[in-house]
Amino acid sequence: MVLQATAEENQDIVAGFRFLATLDGRTSAICRSLDGEVFPIDNGPRPPLHINCRSSLVIELKPEYKGRNTDAKRAGKDGAVSAQATYYDWLKTQPASFQEEVLGKQRAQLFRDGGLTAKEFARLQLDKNFKQVRLETLYDAIVQKPVDTRSLKGVSFSYKQLRDKFKHAQEAGIATKPNLDGVESYRKYILEVMNRSETRQFGRYLADKNAKVFYHEPSETVAVFTETNKFLSIWQFEQGSKQHKNYIKTGNLR
Repeated sequence: MVLQATAEENQDIVAGFRFLATLDGRTSAICRSLDGEVFPIDNGPRPPLHINCRSSLVIELKPEYKGRNTDAKRAGKDGAVSAQATYYDWLKTQPASFQEEVLGKQRAQLFRDGGLTAKEFARLQLDKNFKQVRLETLYDAIVQKPVDTRSLKGVSFSYKQLRDKFKHAQEAGIATKPNLDGVESYRKYILEVMNRSETRQFGRYLADKNAKVFYHEPSETVAVFTETNKFLSIWQFEQGSKQHKNYIKTGNLR
């Protein structure tokens, strides 16, 4: 391989190989996610990675030998873009309909609304064997990022815990299955409760005395988070129930 030989002969100025994918709608998940990554000259993926792979490698110079050309371009399906733009940088500039065509509707929604940079999204697409991760795995990584609410800073979730407690979603009027859309609606409901002005920290959760308990009196809703602000559960009391009366009287939540 001529490129390999050239890089090896010039290791004093070569940082590695930069992976280049094609900026259009036919690029595979693995090539999209590797685009722009720089790998050592003696290690890393080497195109073609699959049938009809159109990706390539280019030599990446060490910073001190790159020069000052900040106007370098690379080809895209609609014209030239910055040479520093990765596939997902470029995809962020495309219409939502095209993003859904490339990624699928739910993955595209997470791409737009998940709060991730293009680099973070790319990093979460592949497992250690360069296989595309399941949608649930991607969602789990996104919802674990801390979110500040009015009542509690740094709230985080897990996909598993949201699914485990989804039985309480109907109390919030979320009449859907615990699929990704339903779980996300449930998470948004929990955040909305934690952002209500009447929600306050009150009481103790006897199953975990280090947990934090929050109560929204107008809706008789209680939310429980771990000591490290991870979501545990949320539910609405049955009006006049023994559990509710005991909680109001003693602050003890069972």
